[in-house]
Amino acid sequence: MNRDAELGKLSETKVALRQARSGLLSRPVAKIADVLGRVGERFSDPGDQLRKMALDKLPSEAKLSRELAEVVLDGMAAGWTREALSRLLQNEFANPALLDGL
Repeated sequence: MNRDAELGKLSETKVALRQARSGLLSRPVAKIADVLGRVGERFSDPGDQLRKMALDKLPSEAKLSRELAEVVLDGMAAGWTREALSRLLQNEFANPALLDGL
């Protein structure tokens, strides 16, 4: 992808994030952690289409070999389970719900 195309894609992403902001801010932190945990669990499943899509894109996007991309994805996904993220929130914040709306 050339530089102009990359900048265009980045601009599109910024617009999409701005449009999604209010919806994301209205979600409770526990729900966000749950969604991220489900995604992490899907990344860990060798048969999941999301993992396959990530491994198709990650090497070129992150400038990694396919093998290293798998190691990186597996390492990230190991800590991105619903249980691990819930535990992290509980350990870091006496009341994680205080983060709601921030």
